[in-house]
Amino acid sequence: MTLSIALDNNKTPKQTKIISGSRMTDTKTVNGGRVMYIGPDLIPMVRKMTDISGSGVGSGFVGVEKYADASTILNGEIGSVDQFRFVVVPEMQYDSGAGASAADIFPMLCVGDGSFTTIGFQTDGKSLKFTTTHKKPGKETADVNDPYGEKGFYSIKWYYGFMALRPERLGIIWCKKA
Repeated sequence: MTLSIALDNNKTPKQTKIISGSRMTDTKTVNGGRVMYIGPDLIPMVRKMTDISGSGVGSGFVGVEKYADASTILNGEIGSVDQFRFVVVPEMQYDSGAGASAADIFPMLCVGDGSFTTIGFQTDGKSLKFTTTHKKPGKETADVNDPYGEKGFYSIKWYYGFMALRPERLGIIWCKKA
């Protein structure tokens, strides 16, 4: 909740405007919110979150099956807590032995709209921002390591950059597994 308030103060827009449930029973309405990316290790902790009244374990978590049909969920979305929709990223990195007690700590990452841009390898029509190398198999590639020239290859080299535009719209919470 503190992160959501900080992002509100930084005028970070909410990516999701409305979530429409179905007419089936047990459908819940959740607020528009921001996307929070987590690794699979944090799923049990998120599912156990309580609401602000502390009315019970898991009372703050609303599973995705309760509020959205297949067309309104994000890829990997598991549910919502307060102002955040949680999306599981299987390859999410974490810091091993970095916590205060040398424990593994895991990020909960919120990337607000307009917080950054990327600089890719597109062309401006006159020059390329990437280079490729191609060596066909044959006599030209024969050497001590490949005396018959049976190996060829392709390689590409490019530069890709990140530029923070509104870093105050990026939020991260570090936590241990529950």
